[in-house]
Amino acid sequence: MPELPEVAAVARRLHESAAGRTIVSAKFPFARTTRPQSGAALARRLKNRKILKVTRRAKNILIHLPDDDLLRIHLGMTGELYTADAASDVSPRARFALDNGREIIFEDSRHLGRVNLIHPRDLPAFESGYGVEPLSDEFTEEWLREHAARSRKPAKLFLMDQSQVAGLGNIWAAESLFVARISPFRAMNSLKPAKVRALHAAIREVLQAAVDSAYLNYSKPGETERGNTFPFAVYGRAGEPCLRCKRKIKRMVQGGRSTYYCPNCQR
Repeated sequence: MPELPEVAAVARRLHESAAGRTIVSAKFPFARTTRPQSGAALARRLKNRKILKVTRRAKNILIHLPDDDLLRIHLGMTGELYTADAASDVSPRARFALDNGREIIFEDSRHLGRVNLIHPRDLPAFESGYGVEPLSDEFTEEWLREHAARSRKPAKLFLMDQSQVAGLGNIWAAESLFVARISPFRAMNSLKPAKVRALHAAIREVLQAAVDSAYLNYSKPGETERGNTFPFAVYGRAGEPCLRCKRKIKRMVQGGRSTYYCPNCQR
């Protein structure tokens, strides 16, 4: 599944290629892509709307339109979103014709992605499911310390809770905890101030490096070599030596997801 760095890279690339353009028409061949909204009604509402900018919220790509409307695209497990020539020979889940003769294409082989229009009145409900953005100014050491003190959740499950930290997924939670030398199983409210400080710095450092890597590896429209230049310290390295202490990296299931960690370095 595309995580925060990949989604950020796609949003940035789409902003570069589509901001300022006008949507001439939209097509949604599959009803489930826009559920619970009607694809035909959504296409009518998008016609002749200008794209003001493209941003990211959690793992959602947001296309900003006039009147504060937001076109929200969630990539699901296998989604790809990019601009291409209008003659592109693909059968996407959605396509948006632009006034410069190009199109925004949304491909999704597993049909798990979604496209919806968020009206300003619906924004509070949309935002209610997401916590602080980990690369925003609001995500401070003080914020993390206060919220950690109120949570008994294991560190990794806390970081993956979208209502706490928006967009931080399985890979980057594991990598951040390794950098901070914190066990993924340790309760958040047991962390001392020095550990909270280390975790906050690690999250910012790891995520920023991952975003930069994903953006650079967006090799061409619709193709992202995910994580190609980001050297994973623990994720996917079960049985391999720890980069710090040479002990074997372990894998355990936590919250239904694979957790990779060094049992010696992370306490």
